[in-house]
Amino acid sequence: MLLELYPRVHRRNTSLAILGPVLDGYGTWLLEQGYSTERVREHFCAARRLVHRLQQRGVEALKSLTRARLRACAPADSQEDPNLAVLVRQLERYCESELALYPAPALTRIEQRVAAYRTYLQQVRGFAPGTVAHHGRTVSEFLLHIGYETHPTRLAALDGQDLDAFLTLDDVEWRAERLRIPQRKTRGSLWLPLTDEVGTALLDYLKTIGDLLGHRTLESTCVYLRLAVDDLRDVALPLPATVDRRAPGVAS
Repeated sequence: MLLELYPRVHRRNTSLAILGPVLDGYGTWLLEQGYSTERVREHFCAARRLVHRLQQRGVEALKSLTRARLRACAPADSQEDPNLAVLVRQLERYCESELALYPAPALTRIEQRVAAYRTYLQQVRGFAPGTVAHHGRTVSEFLLHIGYETHPTRLAALDGQDLDAFLTLDDVEWRAERLRIPQRKTRGSLWLPLTDEVGTALLDYLKTIGDLLGHRTLESTCVYLRLAVDDLRDVALPLPATVDRRAPGVAS
């Protein structure tokens, strides 16, 4: 691998301290993951900067490269050195899966539950990978919301209020012109300003849905949005920007 990408400096790369002996295998692994040869070259260039940081932290050999020491070499701001940030993240994966250098971290309660749910969706329901991933993210956020990690019995005691408190329009305070974003990890709330553009777009969306369902008020529409939001997503179609209220079958 290195000989093909860097024929003139092959020996210099393979003799690189700490990482030199594994760079060739790492580059091949990256290609198998779908990386282009150009991106692999960028990883090799970033490897020299990573070695420098490792040596500053007292790491002199691969056997002393712990997961914590490797992560400590990542830039505090990924935009400061994007290639180094990606190298640290991917090299950790490589050391874990291909070199068995790190034991796989134990799954949290939430991760175990989500993994079981994803398996069910794949093997029993036959959902597409994209749909499985989408549902997995939603379930993970919901389990964080109810505090499942520390209180697993909460899952067996769910009621309608728990669900309403999670997918509702009550998070929009129209008169105060603000929008509440639940913070699942801290169990707190982040309040953001509700701009005219966002408010107008949201109202247009609810009006449009109300017209299609034949509702006279937004309150009627909200009931259906709470109870059948997943069904609405499955049957959603592109909607016209405006609705002709004079057309036959449209409620007035």
